[in-house]
Amino acid sequence: MNNNLFDQLSKLYPRRIQFIAVAAVGCAVFLLSACSPNLGQSPYTSLASEESLEVPTTLPPEPVGTHSSANSRPAGTAIVVAPTPIPTEERTISEELEDFPSDGLYYNDLFLDKIQIDQTCLGDGPEPSVSLLVVDLSSRKLLAAILPDKQMPVASAFKGPLLLYALSNLDPEIWENVPVKYWSQEGQIPEEYLLILRENWILSRLYDMIVHSSNKAAAEVLVYVNENSASDLNPIEQFNAWSQETIGISSSSGLYEWEHGPAIGQTDERFRNRVVTGQCGQRYYFSNTYSGRDLAIYYAWLAEEAPQQIQVTAYEILSIIEEEPGFLENAALDLGAKSVSKAGYFSGKNTGFVWVDSGLIVLADGSSFLIVTATLNAAEVLPGLYDLLREVIQLETGRNRLEMIASISRPVWAELLKQAASAYVVESSDEADQIARKINWLPDQDVEDSSMMCGPLSGAILQDAGFLPPDFDLGLLWLPDPIRNGRPWTLFSREEFYVFGFRSPYLALARFNFLQFPLLPGDMIYSYGGSGTHVFVVTEVDASGRAYTVTNYCLGEDNCPIRRMLLYDLEQPGHGAFYHEFQEGWFRTGQMGFDVLRSKEYPQVFSDLYFRYLIPE
Repeated sequence: MNNNLFDQLSKLYPRRIQFIAVAAVGCAVFLLSACSPNLGQSPYTSLASEESLEVPTTLPPEPVGTHSSANSRPAGTAIVVAPTPIPTEERTISEELEDFPSDGLYYNDLFLDKIQIDQTCLGDGPEPSVSLLVVDLSSRKLLAAILPDKQMPVASAFKGPLLLYALSNLDPEIWENVPVKYWSQEGQIPEEYLLILRENWILSRLYDMIVHSSNKAAAEVLVYVNENSASDLNPIEQFNAWSQETIGISSSSGLYEWEHGPAIGQTDERFRNRVVTGQCGQRYYFSNTYSGRDLAIYYAWLAEEAPQQIQVTAYEILSIIEEEPGFLENAALDLGAKSVSKAGYFSGKNTGFVWVDSGLIVLADGSSFLIVTATLNAAEVLPGLYDLLREVIQLETGRNRLEMIASISRPVWAELLKQAASAYVVESSDEADQIARKINWLPDQDVEDSSMMCGPLSGAILQDAGFLPPDFDLGLLWLPDPIRNGRPWTLFSREEFYVFGFRSPYLALARFNFLQFPLLPGDMIYSYGGSGTHVFVVTEVDASGRAYTVTNYCLGEDNCPIRRMLLYDLEQPGHGAFYHEFQEGWFRTGQMGFDVLRSKEYPQVFSDLYFRYLIPE
């Protein structure tokens, strides 16, 4: 590897100083600790130096999948070894970081301020540790490095590197000729790919390993690559050897074993005694540990040196989100970017709680940031760390979220929606009833009224703006129910539209972060929960990111005027119908989540970040 980021990463961290770093983030719904001998002092001031320690072999903990624990077993036991003095230099972490280049570590102090853990040294499990590594790949700036060379338990975060290993060692004919979206072998698959998928079942295991974090699938990938190679090493040894020889990670990081599926019983004895040392001097045994620097090197290789087809394929599968996004994924979404990452976590009574993440945040202009974070019994610091990370990336790129939203190119019909919708605004329920009869979505009946017109009214507005064709049957939008009858989403084509589902009380309209997924003109919303469901269209989004609709809104029984309503204001959280009218009035909706139909005429800066398609094939 020539004068590139790998060499720079190696030179940035003198081997005489053993720092900590690994990754934490994970999946889902979002989120522990004990130890601080010196009040007011960072818990990291005495963790600057650490030697490898040998302890008796014990059973390892069982890493649990990032997005799904269906394939996982309870975590094993971490053995606590009596405290032993750790040889350290009497220097704070800030002083140690002075050994780094003067043009790096711009934000270390800010991140250290976020890592303030109560330390009493009285906890039952491993003592808290936090680590972080942030690199701007585009400008080649190291922005933050909090203990990046300390070995930490890796959990399922190693599956991202395992994907790169598999793609690098399998015959490209196996994986190049089938689009990643069909690897799951779910839904309707074109005939041309069926035979390839049947013959190459390993593709479904790669998909399950990354997207669903299947531990058994990871074992099957390790064994499959090994059995289809000429190596004399076992599956664990071969993966570790490839990581050191091809990727260039240090000999300190690697797998000892992976106690799942066909990999059970396979070990790499070089990694038998893996030790993580806590702040208070205790040592803990974990089977598989990596440093943050070594995890970072995998993704630096992917971004800069991987063959193009490996990069394209890995970027695609590592960016798929089918469950609730984790911290790194959410940070990318908030920035209008995509995450190319793999997270992992596990927990147990004696192993503590480990949350690890590593990968890339790739912005719309192609610039990217490499992120590695980790916590051991300190997951509560992650929200603050990732809030700061968003700010750092925005500062480094000069991006303003509202400006990004305003700059999204819009189809012609999107610019016509405001004017088309304004023609339907009326002050009284009687006038709204007249509008309903004029729309006439039930031509053979005379029952249209303003209390039941949300779907046909939305369709009429979209039709007048040119979003829907003139011959579209608005009656099909009356009384829709995506769960029971599939409508309205079954009326739209996958080739032309996305449908995103946010069906959870945790994703209610009043709780959802619309900076993360801003609504755009023409989005059709179906809201669940409250006193009823509702269909409405986003008719405009102004330069400040405020979203509006024109919809029938019932103030009481038989009192449903058609109003122009502010839905939310990104600059003033808590303002708008999502937080007041839809939650407090006579008619309430959106308390159990919502769906969004979006045209694919919009750039995919937001659309491809969620793989939650609800339109049937």
